[in-house]
Amino acid sequence: MRDKIIEIILNNKSEFISGEELSKQLGVSRAAIWKHMKALKEEGYNIESVNKKGYRLAENPTDLLSPQNIYYKLDTEFIGKNIEHLDTIDSTNEHAKRIAINSVDGTVILSEHQDMGKGRLGRRWDSKPHEGIWMSIILKPDMEPFKAPFITLIAGASVTKALNNLGANTLIKWPNDVILNGKKICGILTELSAEIERTNYVVLGIGINVKIMDFEQEIADKATSLYKEGYMLSRVDIVRNVLD
Repeated sequence: MRDKIIEIILNNKSEFISGEELSKQLGVSRAAIWKHMKALKEEGYNIESVNKKGYRLAENPTDLLSPQNIYYKLDTEFIGKNIEHLDTIDSTNEHAKRIAINSVDGTVILSEHQDMGKGRLGRRWDSKPHEGIWMSIILKPDMEPFKAPFITLIAGASVTKALNNLGANTLIKWPNDVILNGKKICGILTELSAEIERTNYVVLGIGINVKIMDFEQEIADKATSLYKEGYMLSRVDIVRNVLD
């Protein structure tokens, strides 16, 4: 229901839409509409309500990584058709592996924070709350396990293309990093469950530093973020472009 409400008010742009009109379109009571609007405000949507006018989105929540925001104008065949958004998790990759067998192909896991984010060779990935994109994608390709590394290469190219389309001049550092001005801005970690000639699933983990301004001393000369390099990009736009 909330997905439909967000879609309607996003399509309505800055125009008010009455609670009565929403209740007619969605087939629910005005009281139910009010409850959903209240819940959406608590989630971070800046929804303006005016007596005898109705509701409108006061500003586009470009940094709120809710499924509703990402679904809006997402043009993809199957990746991202199912999105799970979490406040915090141990690791999006670990969570994805726990649910992969029962999840549909292309399921996306997003978390605002990771307690145990990791990169290649088990290295810790600094996943500060609301300051990056910490995402895993569950894939179920019909491919032999030895071909799985190609998914990492494709993902690196996809992230680079997405960021470049949004104005950030990024480059791929093979096999699994994306760099900006000579420093790492994104890491990719691919993990799989497979048998001898069959891939059960692949978990593609992508971490993008968006807003982080201060890095730990041991990586301060190697890592950077979009904001630190002067690119104030929307996290929602980045996710949409990567998934597309």
